[in-house]
Amino acid sequence: MRRMFVFLFIEGLLMFLLVSCEKLYFILLWAIVFGLQLALSKNKEEIKLILVAALVFSLSISIRTAKIDAQAADYRDYSESEIFCTVISFPKINNEEIVVDLKNINDKTTLRCYLDREVIEKIPGFGDKILVSGNVKKPPEKRNPGGFDYRLYLKAYNIDYLIYAEAASVLEEQSNFAIKSISDLRERIIRVLDSNLEENERDFAKGILFGEKNLSDEYEDMFVKAGISHILAVSGLHVGIIYSFFYTVFTCLKVSVKVQFAVLSIFLIFYSCMCGLSVSVVRASLMVLINMYSRITKYHYDPINAIFLVGCINLCINPYKATMVSFLLSYGAVFSISVFYPLIAGKFKIKNFIIKNVFLGLILTITIQIFTYPILACNFNGISPLSIILNILAVPLAGVLLIALIIGVFLAALAPFSADMVFGCLSMIIDLIFILTKYFYDLPFSYIRVFSLEPLIILMYYMFLFYVFGYFQFENKYKNLMPILFAAMFMCVLIGNHFNDKSLKVTFFDVGQGDSVLIEMPGNIDVLIDGGGNLNKNVGEDVVLKALLHKGISDLDLVILTHTHFDHSKGIQELIGNHKIKRLVLNNLEDEKDFSFLEEATKMKIDLIKSEEGDIFRFGKQISLEVIYPLIGDEYVDSNNSSLVTRLVYDQISFIFTGDIEEYGERKIIERNNEIQSTILKVAHHGSDSSTSEAFLDSIDPKMAVISVGENNRYAHPADKTLELMSNKGIKYYRTDLNGAVMIETDGKKIWTEITCEE
Repeated sequence: MRRMFVFLFIEGLLMFLLVSCEKLYFILLWAIVFGLQLALSKNKEEIKLILVAALVFSLSISIRTAKIDAQAADYRDYSESEIFCTVISFPKINNEEIVVDLKNINDKTTLRCYLDREVIEKIPGFGDKILVSGNVKKPPEKRNPGGFDYRLYLKAYNIDYLIYAEAASVLEEQSNFAIKSISDLRERIIRVLDSNLEENERDFAKGILFGEKNLSDEYEDMFVKAGISHILAVSGLHVGIIYSFFYTVFTCLKVSVKVQFAVLSIFLIFYSCMCGLSVSVVRASLMVLINMYSRITKYHYDPINAIFLVGCINLCINPYKATMVSFLLSYGAVFSISVFYPLIAGKFKIKNFIIKNVFLGLILTITIQIFTYPILACNFNGISPLSIILNILAVPLAGVLLIALIIGVFLAALAPFSADMVFGCLSMIIDLIFILTKYFYDLPFSYIRVFSLEPLIILMYYMFLFYVFGYFQFENKYKNLMPILFAAMFMCVLIGNHFNDKSLKVTFFDVGQGDSVLIEMPGNIDVLIDGGGNLNKNVGEDVVLKALLHKGISDLDLVILTHTHFDHSKGIQELIGNHKIKRLVLNNLEDEKDFSFLEEATKMKIDLIKSEEGDIFRFGKQISLEVIYPLIGDEYVDSNNSSLVTRLVYDQISFIFTGDIEEYGERKIIERNNEIQSTILKVAHHGSDSSTSEAFLDSIDPKMAVISVGENNRYAHPADKTLELMSNKGIKYYRTDLNGAVMIETDGKKIWTEITCEE
């Protein structure tokens, strides 16, 4: 069979999904692919080969996946004060923090270690034996809709635990000659860069050479949003540049293919090891070597088969690598170049060499962008339209820089007197890339936020691509109907999503020590109560906005700010200007000077509403959101006790959102309001002992409660007294520090609860 590895890869991927997701329909899909593979076989010998290869490969993937899952589930209590480990990665140094991966010599578990420079005298190198002690814990799971799953990410690197070191010391240095040589050379190159380039320039050079991500947040954000961050992550692009350079030199010197293969094999193995054997570098290096080997043996080189052969190798090493964004982008880009690019490029006949190459470069970039769009949308919720042009300018410069860096560091080592001249030229190239990137980054529409795509939409998207490029053959009389069919399918999905869902969903985001609640109502009406906030990170952008884009929410019909404390308001401030908000409800008792974002909100044409008791927002016949506190005539007490309190009613189910009120505010609500009984309570003030009195709980009589609270917060929230009181009253409660985001769905009569992660 011509492309057996394509089928093997798909079968292995489906078997991985079957074991890791425990969804039985994946075995049905596996059987369909396997049956199709057998149907396309030409003879009995081929069928035998396919049977053996498919079954052995799929079985090995399932065993490997099950083993990784079992190891991840087996949480071991690291009560020992010190752990004796081997360093299994190159150290990544970011300011005063060192990150290395370790393997416990005793039980073979692996740990990602975070070290402050002050706790260790010597920076550990690859293969060193170190003694480390500190706080060991499991990597965090995904905690919010659309959030990053760090535990899943580390599974792809076979990492079981995180350790935040309190003390560490290198006991024994690496003794293996080959590993030590690679490690020492890498360190020497980094020292040469550190001593000859400015801070941002040397961080950029390390990214180009080794894929190290040490650039400042400002510069990293600039490269990501300009759409050329791939030049900083050592990838197939870099290997391709190196291969092109060597091929040109070898061709000029008339070196035989066998010698080329031997020299390039040694160099690429050496270089891949220095880059930490990243997925994209290994993929590109293997494809180059397969290509060269086919030239030696006179076999036909099939790039598609080569891609999937390398993919099968990656799956065998660790099936979870298929979940990595770098894996998806790397393989997606190469697949699009192999399958779609030749079809487009072949349609244009341009004689002028310069115009032809610039044009083909544009076509190449557009092809990759189109094919990888769903990957970018689902993982980053953003695209860079102008990167199509910027890549034409920046990629050749990055190629020149990469080769110049490789030559330059060796020149500087052999002839130190030449270092100033060599690195002066390198500095000019880096600065030119910075200037170009900054220019495109500052242009309007350089970065556009987009929604995540549903699996069915992604399937339709790729089916449409294959149809457009002629991979689906139809009789002439049906050809004109296909675009109409695809459009009809797309509209059916959109209409179905819009009209079929009659449920109301309430999501209590995990924003750390803060509050943020999203209410999704039938008819695509969306309300946000508070936006969380943190002094050290942008919760509004990183958590709330990410979740909104993941859910496909284009605008917020109503945003309610309960009070101006930063752990409730800062996230909303970060949303203004980044997401469309129609109406913003503010607390009538708080002074306007406390709302630092009013000017920006006015510029964005957001309707501002000062609210108090009795204000009711109605959404259809059955849904209402009523403000029940502060009371009419109340005077400002403090920010907590003047919080807006709202009650949401959908048919027979109700929610009460209490902001940060304390017993003073609770008493006033009880005295004034007769109808405050609610099915679900958002526990006030993160479960502190100054809120959630017994009288208040008795008045509300909730069946369920949610506490929005930060993990290991300095206030010791939630208070034991609050938890004990709710337990004694039989109230089922969830905590965002233990359960992540809490999603409650209701049809107005029943409720269904889903948590993002287990305790």
